[in-house]
Amino acid sequence: MLSRGGKYSEDDAKEVMVQILSVVSYCHLQGIVHRDLKPENFLFTSKDEHSPLKGIDFGLSDYVKPEPSFDEAPWPSLSSEAVDFVKRLVNKDRKRLTAS
Repeated sequence: MLSRGGKYSEDDAKEVMVQILSVVSYCHLQGIVHRDLKPENFLFTSKDEHSPLKGIDFGLSDYVKPEPSFDEAPWPSLSSEAVDFVKRLVNKDRKRLTAS
């Protein structure tokens, strides 16, 4: 759980979010999707003030699946913006959106 006691400054929150996104980005580079991201699934490695985070509970994780067929349900019923967003996430080249 994201808790070391006390209050978090904006800089503290930024440091935590950068670490979370780094974990997610690393997993994605390994072809793994966590599928259960939430604060409880990140733990500080120690009680030290600058302790790094680690991701836990990969019970729902899976390997990245091949690109979906956007001609099959439910894709045709979704907005063009939603379809475009997902297409940009699953793009295999360097132009894809990432957690980074």
